[in-house]
Amino acid sequence: MTPTARLLAATLLAALAATSPAQSRKDSVVLGMVLEPAPGLDPTMASAAAIGEVVHLSVLEGLTKIGMDGTVSPLLAESWSVDPDGKVYSFKLRRGVKFHDGEAFDASDVKFSFERAKAEGSTNKAKKSVFDNISRIETPDPYTVILVLERADGNFLFRMGEATAAILDPKSAAGTATKPIGTGPFRFEDWKKGASITLAKNPDYRNAAAVKMKKVTWRFISDPAAQVSALLAGDIDGMPRFGAPQNLPQFQADKRFTVAIGGTEGKTIVAINNKRKPFDDVRVRRAVLLALDKQQLATFAAFGHGTPTTMTSRDAVALAAATTSHEPCRIEPGLGFEAGEAVTVMPTDYGRDPVAGTLVGLDAEEVVIRRHDERAGTLHVHFPRLGFQIRKEKSS
Repeated sequence: MTPTARLLAATLLAALAATSPAQSRKDSVVLGMVLEPAPGLDPTMASAAAIGEVVHLSVLEGLTKIGMDGTVSPLLAESWSVDPDGKVYSFKLRRGVKFHDGEAFDASDVKFSFERAKAEGSTNKAKKSVFDNISRIETPDPYTVILVLERADGNFLFRMGEATAAILDPKSAAGTATKPIGTGPFRFEDWKKGASITLAKNPDYRNAAAVKMKKVTWRFISDPAAQVSALLAGDIDGMPRFGAPQNLPQFQADKRFTVAIGGTEGKTIVAINNKRKPFDDVRVRRAVLLALDKQQLATFAAFGHGTPTTMTSRDAVALAAATTSHEPCRIEPGLGFEAGEAVTVMPTDYGRDPVAGTLVGLDAEEVVIRRHDERAGTLHVHFPRLGFQIRKEKSS
């Protein structure tokens, strides 16, 4: 049986299996990814999702693990207990675990990692939401860690399973961005900048027999057409965050591939610069929101796989609660726009999501909506209702 190759779209998950040269290597796998990790490979100090995609759970591990269904299970922590007030978490750590450089894992590593994450100057993206809420860290013995929170956090165990909470060793932490050393089933082997990252099986992993792959290579392929070509040619076994959802029917019809669809946290946002006139007036922003057919936009942007969602600003939530569908409307007189003023549609590239775009008010006379050419057409349907004309421009 050939191994399963995986294809992931920005708003969906798709898994593929195929007979190809890449997939005939049963002890190795070649995966494509849209973005090269930047600025390095330390997910505890940089926010790019691509970093965690490469090293989290493969090279670096945390106290807990988040399952595909969102459930939390033990990882470096074997078990835990929570006080009734929800502010004190006591973790019992797994024994006999070693870092890739041979250093033993114990409670001091957890204490070091979390103090580093909450330290002044830390760039950990969960610093404010998670680590600043830890008021005290106690290590009564080498395999017990007690975390005392300022405020109860019902998501705390989940957050301990995120890449931002990966456990590092004090002796190697400083070099994590270029050579991550963790406790996971794979060791960092090589990074060819602009081309690929290679991980090798950790023979000393605590459950090494369960690790079937001896080598994992991540190839950077940002162009959606190149992703399709690489999959069809067998150059890669899978493509997380697959960028060409319009090609899914092709894979579904090809008996070499099995496609499974699911959901992700990926979002495509139409954002407004509230500091630019006339978008500094909430009435203009509300008119835009009312005029947009969110279902049609979501369907069009993701080729039938998108789902409308609502941003969590008070403005948007209140308006969404009051309206269940879009409404034809025009900008009221005196709000900074005259009927017939131009809306410029400009294509732009954004590596993580080919349908991403930004609505930007440049000045009182012009609004720019930056979208890809092939998908900008949907805006023609909605923005004339606001009294705007639409002019397409090619990006420079």
